[in-house]
Amino acid sequence: RLLERLGESFSTGAFILIRDSLHKEVVLALMRIWDKSTKNNLKMAEIIFNITRPEVVASIKRRRRGKYGDMGPDADAAEAQVEREIRWIKFIQNRIMRGSLRKSFNALEKHRNEILAHSTLVRSSASEIRDVIYGDERYLLRWSAILSKNLNLLLDDLYTSPRIDFSNYKIIAKCFWGSVRAETTEELRA
Repeated sequence: RLLERLGESFSTGAFILIRDSLHKEVVLALMRIWDKSTKNNLKMAEIIFNITRPEVVASIKRRRRGKYGDMGPDADAAEAQVEREIRWIKFIQNRIMRGSLRKSFNALEKHRNEILAHSTLVRSSASEIRDVIYGDERYLLRWSAILSKNLNLLLDDLYTSPRIDFSNYKIIAKCFWGSVRAETTEELRA
């Protein structure tokens, strides 16, 4: 409506240029966290996979229960909250894999690949991927923010980086308890 009111003036062209540039930057930044091909950056799918593993969920539940002495209704409520957060994460992940959010995601991914001229990265699909429309980025950003909030709550309980795989927890725990028991490095390796 603003552009229609401004008509065909130079300022209209400037607004369109700024709008399109901001839209492009938002799409690039948002799709970066969902990128599947990045080597050094954290990938949202990787974080989700690691945080929802049964052993990691059990560790989070133990830590939350421990804050309440492992007993009583508060400890049970803390554990139930972990279950709710995991359900939210899986729900959002499923929305991104299917349905209207998937259509927005595919359109944004295709748009990002066109911006970066990675035309080979646009996946062939049984159904045609629609063009991106303004609002797709807000839709994905909204769900990404909810997902990020829940992931942060769970990660805070682990006091760790999402880059650390659960197998590393065993090594860290072994080294910690080994030093407590005054085992030598050679004994730990055995």
